[in-house]
Amino acid sequence: MQRFSRLQQDVENCLRELVVFGVASRTPGTPLRYTATRPSDAEACRLLDRFLAQQRTVSTEERSPAVQRFREMIGHDEKMLVVFEWIRTAAKSDISVLMLGPTGSGKEVVARMIHELSQRGSGRFQAVNCAALPDTLFESEMFGHEKGAFTGAHGRKQGRIELANNGTLFLDEIGDLSAMAQAKLLRVLEDRQVERLGGHDSIDVNFRLISATNRPLDQFVQDGRFREDLYYRVNAFSIRLPTLRERASDIPLLAHRLLVRYCDANGLAADSKTID
Repeated sequence: MQRFSRLQQDVENCLRELVVFGVASRTPGTPLRYTATRPSDAEACRLLDRFLAQQRTVSTEERSPAVQRFREMIGHDEKMLVVFEWIRTAAKSDISVLMLGPTGSGKEVVARMIHELSQRGSGRFQAVNCAALPDTLFESEMFGHEKGAFTGAHGRKQGRIELANNGTLFLDEIGDLSAMAQAKLLRVLEDRQVERLGGHDSIDVNFRLISATNRPLDQFVQDGRFREDLYYRVNAFSIRLPTLRERASDIPLLAHRLLVRYCDANGLAADSKTID
């Protein structure tokens, strides 16, 4: 419940109710811990047994792999709880999302999670690293090309935008796009159509855009290095991911998870290794 940003007061009230009813008891020490107990009242025992015998209905959403992976995301720090709530909010709509954060903060992981939790989860997720995409390859990679469009074009190729139809297009390091690439991307976002290089037909595309950057795009707009109209197109909803330095309380959790994975990968029991 902490992971899904429920109010702490609600959790504490629920636990107190369970203690009063006799199905839980508080154990001494810090932090607060509770353990299940058997009620002393016979009627309460009968009600409890009947409740436990019932098969809980698990919804389709709860059974989905995306939700299970979401629950496995690590972080109890308040900053991460806010991020988890942002992910759930963004997944409920088709709005364009801009991920902000330093390299290594998990921007692509969060982008994939939003895609998988959204209504487009069954569609394709196309990730493009804009920093590694020169202008000479931008049109071919993003829009595709027809056979004979240029030397070496031996067949038709679908572009990343076309492949993301009914899915999600993730543009990593969008701040590194050139002015030419920005103009072409803006045109696609406005018209929702692409035209393959060397082709003459416009192709309708329906995709959700998620972008990411570790650069100050708002400052780039002021400096004229990033188009203002494109900035407002990609930044309809922004999510800032904190650095590990900002969520230091999560370091023990992360260290333990990595240790368990190491043990599992080497055929060891999960608790065979510890960190002193």
